[in-house]
Amino acid sequence: MYNPRTDKWDSHFGLGQSGELIPLSDEKLSTILLLRLNDDETKVLRKILIDGGVKLAP
Repeated sequence: MYNPRTDKWDSHFGLGQSGELIPLSDEKLSTILLLRLNDDETKVLRKILIDGGVKLAP
């Protein structure tokens, strides 16, 4: 699992233009699946924010 206190976000995840989080390792894939970080509603919200110019990734 990704730990925001010890792990650097951009070393473990990428962000697609569609709003989808892209895991950079199998361990991070499990984080995405377990926390449902790529469910449809979340991807749509991220896409709206990206299209509006909001920078989501550090």
